Amino acid sequence: MKIDDVKTDLANGVMLINLLEIISSKNLGKFNKQPKIKTQMLENNLVALNFLRTEGIKLVNIGPEDIHDQKLKLILGLIWTIILRYQIHIEEGKSARNDLLEWVRKQIPEYNIKNFDKDWNDGRAICALVDSLKPGLCPNHRSLDPRSAFSNASLGEDLAEKDMGIPKVLDPRDMVDPSVDELSVMTYISYFRDWQNNESKRRNDLEKERTAVPEWCRAYGPGLEHAETFVPAPFTIEAINQLRKRKPVGGDNFVVTIRGPNTAVDTDHLIDNNDGTYSVQYTPIEPGKHTIQITLHDKNISNSPFRVNVVRSPPDPMKCRAYGPGLEPGNQLGAPAKFTIEACNKFGDPMKDGGDPFQVKVDGPYNIDVQTNIVDNKNGTYSVTYYPVDQGDHLVKVTLNGAPIQGSPWRVQIEGSDSDADPSNTIAYGPGLEKGNTSEPAEFTIETRNKHGKKVTTPAPVDVEIQDEEGKELTGIRIADNRDGTYKVTYQAINSGIHTIDVVLRHKLFPIYYFHIKDSPFKARIDAGADAGNSIAYGPGLKDGNYDTKPAQFTIEARDRDGNRMKKGGDPFVVQVVGPRGPVPSTLKDNNDGTYSVEYQPNDAGKHVVNVTLKGKNIKDAPFTVFVKEGADSGNTFIESFSFVIQARTKQNNNCKEGGEQFKVSITKSTGQEVQNVKTQDNGNGLYTVSYKLPSEGDYSIGVQLNGKNIKGSPFRQQV
Repeated sequence: MKIDDVKTDLANGVMLINLLEIISSKNLGKFNKQPKIKTQMLENNLVALNFLRTEGIKLVNIGPEDIHDQKLKLILGLIWTIILRYQIHIEEGKSARNDLLEWVRKQIPEYNIKNFDKDWNDGRAICALVDSLKPGLCPNHRSLDPRSAFSNASLGEDLAEKDMGIPKVLDPRDMVDPSVDELSVMTYISYFRDWQNNESKRRNDLEKERTAVPEWCRAYGPGLEHAETFVPAPFTIEAINQLRKRKPVGGDNFVVTIRGPNTAVDTDHLIDNNDGTYSVQYTPIEPGKHTIQITLHDKNISNSPFRVNVVRSPPDPMKCRAYGPGLEPGNQLGAPAKFTIEACNKFGDPMKDGGDPFQVKVDGPYNIDVQTNIVDNKNGTYSVTYYPVDQGDHLVKVTLNGAPIQGSPWRVQIEGSDSDADPSNTIAYGPGLEKGNTSEPAEFTIETRNKHGKKVTTPAPVDVEIQDEEGKELTGIRIADNRDGTYKVTYQAINSGIHTIDVVLRHKLFPIYYFHIKDSPFKARIDAGADAGNSIAYGPGLKDGNYDTKPAQFTIEARDRDGNRMKKGGDPFVVQVVGPRGPVPSTLKDNNDGTYSVEYQPNDAGKHVVNVTLKGKNIKDAPFTVFVKEGADSGNTFIESFSFVIQARTKQNNNCKEGGEQFKVSITKSTGQEVQNVKTQDNGNGLYTVSYKLPSEGDYSIGVQLNGKNIKGSPFRQQV
C-alpha cells in the first residue's frame, strides 16, 4: 500500500483503517473496502476515529467530515497524534518532546542537545547517537567538520539504516535545513530509542536464532532415500536453531560419514549455503546397503544414521553413445566394419561396468540382415563388428532394452571395389528407353560403372523388368553381355502405352534383392505398330484388266497386330513391281491416316507380280499377280472416219423443215487425190449428214454445192 498525498488518499477511510490495523496489530472490524458514495466514506472514517478513542487517544476538533473534505491541517494533526502514540510511544498527558530530549542527552551528553531542530543541523549529533548505541560504528564523529553538514547527516543516517535497520524517514537534506520541522526530527530520533529498548531482546533472540541444536537439525533429499551406483546422490542438511526454526546463517561444522557394504564413500562436497542449509553430495560405487551418519558437535542429528539402499545405475539409452569408423564414411565391401558402444547413465556419465543388453541390427541396401558381433569389455564399453554384404547404404541400429541409443540409427555408405559395378553410377541409354512400337523390337544399352564412374568389365548381375500400363510384365526380354562392360537389351512390346522399365543390379548372394541404377525406372512410350501379316492392299492396280498404256493404282491399309486400322502413317512399306521384261517403277504416297496410295505404269502387256512388304515381311495376300492387257497407243491411233451435218435454209434464212435437196460433196487432198465413197444422207427434216473416210494424213479441201453453187463457207479446209 502506498500513500502519495495524505490530503486526498485518506478521504475514503480505507487507507486510514489499513494504517491503524498495521501499526496497532489489531482488527478494526467490518468496513466498506470499496466505498462509492460519501455516506460509505464517512462511515469508514468514523470507524477509524472511534478505534483511536478506544485506544485512549484524545482527538480534538476532527470528525469524519474533516477527513472526507480533505482539511489538511486537521489531517496532519491526526497523523501527528498517531505518531506520538504508536511511534514515539507517548501516553496522553505526558510531554513527548521532553521525554525524548532527556533520553538523547543521556546518550550524547557532550553535544548538549536542547532541541530537535538547530542542534541537529551540522549532522554530527546523529553520527554520535549512532556510535553511542553501537560503539565503534562511527567513532570519528567528534572530528567531523561542521561545515560538511549534509555529508555528516548522510553518513549517520546511512550507518543507521545499514547496521541498525532504522529507515530514513527524514531525508538528510531536511535534517541540515535551518527550518527543519521539529516534529519530523522527533519522529526520526524515536526510532533510535526504540532500537535501544529492543536491543537486549534482539541480542538474546539473535543468539537463539544462530545456535543450532543437533537433535533438532534434520537432513532430507533423494540421496537419503535411494541412490544408484556412479550417479551423484545429493541431499540437504538443515540447521535448526533454539527457536525451532532454520538458522538464517551458516557456520556449523556438520560431519558426514558414509559406509558402503565393503568400503567407505567420500562425500563429493559439503557446501555451506550460508542460509542455514548445507548441500551434500556423494557418489556410491557399489550396490547394497549404505549407512550415512550426520553429526554436529559429536551428536547425531535427527534420524541419523540413515540407511540407504544403493542399486546399480542402469544406462540411459538416450545418453549412451556409439562411435568409431564403422559408423563413418569410408568402409569397404569385404572388410569388417567396427565401432564402439559406450554405456552412460542418465547424467551422461560413462558406466564403469558391463552386462547391459545392447542389441545391434544392421540392414544392408536390400534390407538384408547383416552379421554382427558384440563383445562386452566389462568396463562400460562394447566392441561391435559387422560385415557389409554389398555396397550402398547400410542402416546401423543400436538399441538398449528396445529403445534406440543417442544418434541411432546411423546410415553408413559402404563403398565397393574398383571392379564392382556401383548402382548409382551405372547408366542405361538407347532409344528403347524412350519409345518403341508393338511391331518391332526395341533396344537399349546398359553400361556398368564402378564407384568412381569408370566402366567395369567384370560381369555384373544386371537385370531388366518391364511393365505395361496395366501392370502386366513383359516376357522375352533378352540381355546380351557384350563383354566390355556393356549389355544389349532387346524387348518386344505387345501393348501400346507408357511402359515402366526397371534396370537394376541384383545382389550377388541374394538375387531377390536388387538396387536401381541411375535414373531407373525409365518411362518409354510404346505406340501401336503396323503388322505386316494383318496389313492389306486393295484397288484396281492389283486386279486383271489393267492396260499397258495407263497407270495402275492401288491402296495399302496398315493394320496392327489385332487387325485394327492404323490412324497415322510413317510405316516403311516397300512396293516392288516386276513385269515381263523386269522391274516396273512405282510411287508410294503416305496419306498420314494409316493408308498409302501406290501407282505404277506397266511397260508391257502380260504377267506382272506386285509385292508389298513391311520391315522385310509380306503383307497379307502378297505378292499379287496381275495380267496387263495391250492398250491403244496414242502415237499410233488416228481418226478413221469423219462426219458433218448440212443445215438447209431458205432465201429468208429460215431452216428448211423437210428434205429433198441434192447436195454435192467433193473432198480433194492437196496432192490432187480425190476421196471416194463420200456418202450424203437426207434426214428428211432439212438436215443432211455427210460421212467419209480419209485415206491418210494431209491437207484436204471439202466442197459442198447446192444447185451447182457452193454453200456458205464452202470450200472448207481440213488438216489431218
